[in-house]
Amino acid sequence: IFSLLLALLFVKYFDVNNIFLFIVLVLFGAALLDIDTSQSKIGRKVKIVSSILNFLFGHRGIIHSLLFAFVVFLIFFLFNRTFLGLSLLIGMISHLLLDAFTISGVRFFYPSKFRFKGFVKSGGLIDYALFFVFLALTLFNIISLF
Repeated sequence: IFSLLLALLFVKYFDVNNIFLFIVLVLFGAALLDIDTSQSKIGRKVKIVSSILNFLFGHRGIIHSLLFAFVVFLIFFLFNRTFLGLSLLIGMISHLLLDAFTISGVRFFYPSKFRFKGFVKSGGLIDYALFFVFLALTLFNIISLF
């Protein structure tokens, strides 16, 4: 829901030609980072890929880093697909930002061992409270688009 909120804010303040595609790509970018665990929604869809990535890098390894996000963006940018790359980048960064607030944290600057950690337990009370705050803000932004 946080990724959707960011997508709506970008749509509101920047000139986005294809709003629907932009939002879908941002949401896909946010989900993409959890491909390194077969317990995620995207990981269950591609179990073999997910299992291989988890074996090679673990969950919240290189896939959960700014390095990965910017490499994905750069690949699309080099092939003149900046819109696609930027959409995915926004989604991936939104995912990383929220994961940084969790107890497990993230290693933004992989391969550095430094992990940004927060105080939010995934599935805990604060996690759900944030969800409803982001949901309310998202609904407000959807209404304000019209």
